[in-house]
Amino acid sequence: MSIDSTYAEGWSDLASVRAARGDTAHADAAYRRAIRLEPDLAVASVGLARSLAARVHSASIRDA
Repeated sequence: MSIDSTYAEGWSDLASVRAARGDTAHADAAYRRAIRLEPDLAVASVGLARSLAARVHSASIRDA
């Protein structure tokens, strides 16, 4: 069995798992990799947008 590093959906799935575990930096990187591989992969774009929005929201609460 081998791993296909060009499989965008796999990177998006990995990103989702990392995001769920709170590893946002690595999640964002995996979402970006998925988007680079397949720019029309909506699930990766939405996942990255949610991750970035959550980070901004957390920072605004922390700074308030």
